[in-house]
Amino acid sequence: MRTTKMSVLLFAALCCGGLFADDYLGVEITSIRQRYPWNGKVDIDFTVASTRPEKPAILTFTAVDNTVSPATNLLAQTFDGSATNVFAVTNGSYRTTWDTDSDLPRQVIDRVSFKIAATTDYPDAENSRYMVVDLRKGPAATAADRYPVHFLPTMPLGMAAGADKTEYLVLRRVPATTSDEWKAISGGKDYFLLGSAADEVNRGEADLPLMKAKITHDFYVGIYEVTQRQYELLTGERPSYFTNEVCWATRPVENLLANTQIGAFNKEGTPLSRLYQRSGHKLRLPTEAEWEHACRAGTETPWNNGGTYTSDGWGDANLEKLGRFRYNGGYVNGEKPPRDADAKNGTRTVGMFQPNAFGLYDMHGNVSEMCRDYWFGGDISSLEGYDADSDCWIDPGFFTYQNRDYQVRRGGDFTSIAKECAAPRRLDYLGYGGGANAHTGFRLVCTVGE
Repeated sequence: MRTTKMSVLLFAALCCGGLFADDYLGVEITSIRQRYPWNGKVDIDFTVASTRPEKPAILTFTAVDNTVSPATNLLAQTFDGSATNVFAVTNGSYRTTWDTDSDLPRQVIDRVSFKIAATTDYPDAENSRYMVVDLRKGPAATAADRYPVHFLPTMPLGMAAGADKTEYLVLRRVPATTSDEWKAISGGKDYFLLGSAADEVNRGEADLPLMKAKITHDFYVGIYEVTQRQYELLTGERPSYFTNEVCWATRPVENLLANTQIGAFNKEGTPLSRLYQRSGHKLRLPTEAEWEHACRAGTETPWNNGGTYTSDGWGDANLEKLGRFRYNGGYVNGEKPPRDADAKNGTRTVGMFQPNAFGLYDMHGNVSEMCRDYWFGGDISSLEGYDADSDCWIDPGFFTYQNRDYQVRRGGDFTSIAKECAAPRRLDYLGYGGGANAHTGFRLVCTVGE
């Protein structure tokens, strides 16, 4: 019986493991509890055990309504704040939280059964949507004792409590504009529109002119900006300005020198070179075209939720949903917050605002993000890969960064006014010498297959 008032939910569990030719996979629910004081959150504890722990299992949760005959699977299921019931896990104990308020507004089911289907039979790496680098070996990892890297068709579970922001790098595959996947998104186009039109509201002086851009390779991009704890696991260092001991780990790392404290996979002795040696994959900074393609996720508006400006470009209601900037906690009484500020001010814990259609967070605000390209003033006729006949930039970027060069940074930061955080806005960054600051961090990408 369904009612419109709150009452205690009762649960049963049915676990469906699997027997496979190459491994045995066991899944067991150990506890299901509605949260007290009674509300719509239901915590589900479970364990996973496999004789092939290096290959994550894909789990599908199904909630069954037993108040009707025959019992019926609930269609909408929201776990850990995401509208999905499919997750990937390695061996271990986990908790996931079902949000009944999202799926069954103002309704209560007297009895629910849960089923779990488990499999390790999923697509090959080149077809997988997520790349996950396990950093838990920390700075002690070597080329002989590498960070495990998994390729998964779905977002990992067991990371909702913050492990995807601290112990793992999670990257999502972004389709090439020449791919069928992108053409389905873009209505058949084999390009995206980069830059801004000359008459666009709040256009930046250094914005690129509106032009077609083709990216001919799929690439993985971090769903979050690299955090302080992830950087510490890679380097053993904590360089950031913000140091609050309660929330430092899940804030974006910043205050970095690009040439020495980030570097490149082919620049010996730098963090990204060590990451390459320890993972076997060429993770790097994005080109600014890759960054804008990933940020826009098919949109052609200033904000990657499809929104336009709601004001004069200083404050903005759309941006308040998407990222931290000056007027939703970035500044305190008109000034940059102190080093020990909690995440209510200054940088915010990554992943707390709305993601774009690719599932990427904080592409607007929080910290501006370094790109691989050096800074140039906007003369597109000299750009590598620019085709004047088709007015299209093909695989833009891949410029070599030198100590004498300023770099491009994108996305704006916690000190920025709204228009400085827009998708096409370009800023420069002196990433060497005394150029490090609390406003600028980075996000990683990796070309598929590398």
